[in-house]
Amino acid sequence: MANIKEKNQISKENREKLKKFSLLAKEREEINPTGKMKVNELLAHHVYNHNRNNKLFFKSFLDWQFSGYKVRKGEKAYLFWSKPNPRKNKDVEEETNEDSEDKQFYIAYLFSNEQVEKI
Repeated sequence: MANIKEKNQISKENREKLKKFSLLAKEREEINPTGKMKVNELLAHHVYNHNRNNKLFFKSFLDWQFSGYKVRKGEKAYLFWSKPNPRKNKDVEEETNEDSEDKQFYIAYLFSNEQVEKI
C-alpha cells in the first residue's frame, strides 16, 4: 500500500495531467466551438469522447453502485474537476481585516458507462 508521500506524488501528477487535459479541451473548443461549456463538459466532449462511436457518460464509484452497477476490476478512473470548495485565505484576511474566500478544486475520479456491468 502506498505511503503518504507516494499518494501526494500521485495526486500532484494527476492534477498536472488534468490541467493538461483541460488546456487541450479548451484549445479544441476554440477550433471547433460547441457553445458555452464548463471545463468538465469540455473534457468529456473534446478529450474523453473525442472520436468515439459510443457516447460516454460518467458517474462516481458510489453513484454507479446506487444505480445497480459495479465498476469492473482494474478499470482506471477518468479525471475531472470537483465542485469548488471555499477556503479561507488567511493572508488576505490579515492585511485587509476582511473575510476572503478562494475556491479550491479537487480531483473527481469518475467511471464511464463502458467500465461498469450490471450487478
